[in-house]
Parts: sequence; C-alpha cells; structure tokens
Amino acid sequence: MTQTQELDKQGVGGNVKHILSIDLDWSLTDRQNLEIISLCTKLFKTNIPIYFIKQHHHAYDLIDKNSIIYNIDHHHDIFYNPEHLQFLNENKVDEGSWVMGAIFEKKIKGYIWVKNYNSDYDEKVLLKHTFLRNLEIFKIFNNLSDLKIPKTDKVIICESACYNKSTSFTYQLLKNLCVDLQKKYEEIEKPNDLSYNYLK
Repeated sequence: MTQTQELDKQGVGGNVKHILSIDLDWSLTDRQNLEIISLCTKLFKTNIPIYFIKQHHHAYDLIDKNSIIYNIDHHHDIFYNPEHLQFLNENKVDEGSWVMGAIFEKKIKGYIWVKNYNSDYDEKVLLKHTFLRNLEIFKIFNNLSDLKIPKTDKVIICESACYNKSTSFTYQLLKNLCVDLQKKYEEIEKPNDLSYNYLK
C-alpha cells in the first residue's frame, strides 16, 4: 500500500492541510542540494503559498489546525532534552521543539519526517511519550524519493544557517528563483531570529 493510499484509507483528506516544511540543513551533499532545488522549482511553478523563515520554530505560527506536516530536515524538531519538555509548561518552543508544541496543542494530525541516515534520532526516548503515539500518522523516511504527498497546501523553507553554514547560499538562491519565476512569496521577519515562539 502506498503512503497516499494509506492516508486515504485513514480518511485523511478533505479539510486536512498538507504542509511541506523544508529545512535546508537536510542538504549535506551536492546531490541533496540539487534534489531540494529541483523540488522547489516545481513547487514555485504552482499557486501554492511559499514562506521563507530563518529558524525552524518560526514555522509554528504557520501550522494550520488539522494539518499533516511533511518535514524534510536533518533534525526531527520534536524535542531533544528535558528542557524542551519544560518549555511546554512555559508555553514556548524553540527550533528543536516546535513540532512537539504543534502536537501538544493538537494542531496536527500527523508528522512525516525525511531524515538523513546520520540524523540524531533516539526512538526509545521519543516513544516514551504518548503524545507521539496518539498521532494518527507518524512516519520516518531516509530518502526524499520515499516521500509522497497527496497534495501540498503550503511550503515553508527554513535557512537554519546556525546548523549548516552552506544553507545561506541555497536560501538566497531559492528566493532569487522565486523572483525569476515571478512567484510571490512571504519572508517571515523577526526582530530576533532566535526568540522563542509561544503556543496559542
């Protein structure tokens, strides 16, 4: 059964929003960089809304209720340490915990992560927490070619230069490509790119 058939079987459709999030720190090789550029070029030729952000937790405000997040990212951004869990008590998230915030606030129905083979992923730690087990959909892939999205309602592109210095060039290239293709986009500007996002 394909991923799309599985989503259809589970009744995931209709008013569900399918949000593609691309963290450019996923691209560790020239081949991966070309994959991202090729994917974005196709998306820029559609009428799908495109958002550019500097740090990944600023995606939190762009996540609609009743969404599935498809995250191409070197990091899963669910949470990495006890401090991230403490953030929930303070109603805040950072770049390593924004997905947890979206799950906790019941903004999303599913989370699909395309990681790298050497991504930091401790399944035993994550799966101790019922908020992950209660998601309708939770999948992890190692290759971009495995990702199948029934439709795309929104695209979020994150620079994450503090995690991979080479992303700044690709980030600017993709914005220039939007201009060249006459594709409108919105860049989310924050006074402090590292400031926390607060749960709603």
